Amino acid sequence: MSKYPLLILCAVVAIFLAVPSASATNLYTYVNGGNSGNWNDPNIWTTDPAGATLVGSTVPANGDLVTILNGYTVTLTANVAETGLRITIQNGGTLDLSTFTLDAPVAVLSGAGTLKIKSGNFPTITTNNFRNSFASGATVEYYDFTGLIPLAITYPNLVFTNTLGTAHTMTVSNAAANSLSINGNLTTRATGTGALTVTLGSQATNLVRVTVDGNAAFGVNTILNTGLFNVVHQLTFSGNVTNNGTVNLSNGAQYTASTNGAAAVRFIGATDNTLACNGVTNFYTLTVNKGLNSTNILSVTSTNTANVNFYSNGQLITITTGTLRLGANINIPRMYGSGSANYDVGATSVSPMLWVDGATVNTNGSALVIYGKFRITAGSFTSLGGQGAVIREEGQYLIEGGTFTTEKFRPSTTATTHRGTFIISGGTFNASGTTASDGRYARFSLPFPDQVFIMSGGVINVSNPEADGGASDATNGGIHIGCNAANYNVTGGTINAVLSGSAAFFDIASVAPLRTLNIPPTGGAPTTVPLHALGRG
Repeated sequence: MSKYPLLILCAVVAIFLAVPSASATNLYTYVNGGNSGNWNDPNIWTTDPAGATLVGSTVPANGDLVTILNGYTVTLTANVAETGLRITIQNGGTLDLSTFTLDAPVAVLSGAGTLKIKSGNFPTITTNNFRNSFASGATVEYYDFTGLIPLAITYPNLVFTNTLGTAHTMTVSNAAANSLSINGNLTTRATGTGALTVTLGSQATNLVRVTVDGNAAFGVNTILNTGLFNVVHQLTFSGNVTNNGTVNLSNGAQYTASTNGAAAVRFIGATDNTLACNGVTNFYTLTVNKGLNSTNILSVTSTNTANVNFYSNGQLITITTGTLRLGANINIPRMYGSGSANYDVGATSVSPMLWVDGATVNTNGSALVIYGKFRITAGSFTSLGGQGAVIREEGQYLIEGGTFTTEKFRPSTTATTHRGTFIISGGTFNASGTTASDGRYARFSLPFPDQVFIMSGGVINVSNPEADGGASDATNGGIHIGCNAANYNVTGGTINAVLSGSAAFFDIASVAPLRTLNIPPTGGAPTTVPLHALGRG
């Protein structure tokens, strides 16, 4: 049998489904009769497109084209069995399914209004234009119930609401692997006295992937959490996130591998965005993957030092691309939940940035290794123990304010190309030297000719010179700056060679002029400070 008759038949069926039948009626809400009514009341429907006069009133039948006009709410009081309905909800209009549903598949759903649902029964829609009208205001709102949110649906804007005095929990099902996509904004709100909880995951094994292309706002007295099952779900945001409630994305003890529910958070997109932690915000992990290199910024703010917390036993914050800016009232006591592996910012081919702008950050023994950029304008960053602060390849340290305290500042021991940059214009940089480190480099070391040293302000404190090597070897001493003449510019700032009273020598070798160099005496044993000839490399 030829395949062509079958193809023709399929085409005819498709055209039949897409085009209203000749007997289909165009119905509009009768706005002169009030601003709300029930679906099965014929007196709320008119064939007048303006909705001004009551004419041809009837309950929608199979295949009818139904338009809910601006300012009108239609509520279901029973399931609707009619088939092939083509429904348009205009901006400002509302279709409230309440606890009921549209039994038959809706042929077409369009418009920019609100679809409200007081249950987990989302209607089947053959052609869903509604989900693409997010910019015009199209919204799906689940409200005032406890139960499961269905699987694998793409929403325009999505709202979870509790208007009641009793608490409700809406759980995103993971009976199968579930991708919940939101083309617009995500909002949770509790307008009554009862709390609202939105939970990711209803059972073990399958993960939930939530993707929000717009902004997300978690309201006061609302909670976003994960189910108590051994699954790490995924949350991806492209816009701004504001938490005025509670976001708790780990059910385990802090700095342990999740076995009873967690969610990893990722920010993406070539835009500048904010993460406002005005309520408790407990992350399992946070990944920033925004734009190219360090161009686009995720700015994290907090109103309380107890708000931002991390829980994973692995790397807590990953900056793949973009800039992570950490503001005031953020306290991050470690970069790994357990262990002290190097904390890398960037890689050979990418140059993201970690920007400390008021936060208090501690690597907890991990070395900070910068391929991309590190910037501090306020707050503090501490990297003591291990190898301290390492500059690799074309990495950049920008010290503009705040306090940076490290074990040691040195180039990488493995990179073959050293063109990194150290710029200080304000703040304080401490190379504290609490323990013995790599003996090939001084405590503060930019020894390679293609590296860059620029100082216009700020203070550099260097203490406890590296003990390894001979006393006349500046690379095992206190300060070593070996840049080419074209690669340094010193116009201000202060360098303090802090003598411990126990080290016999504090070697200084610099081709760059040191505008203000202080060598304060100590009460301990005398220390010799050799000043090596300019040009010593």
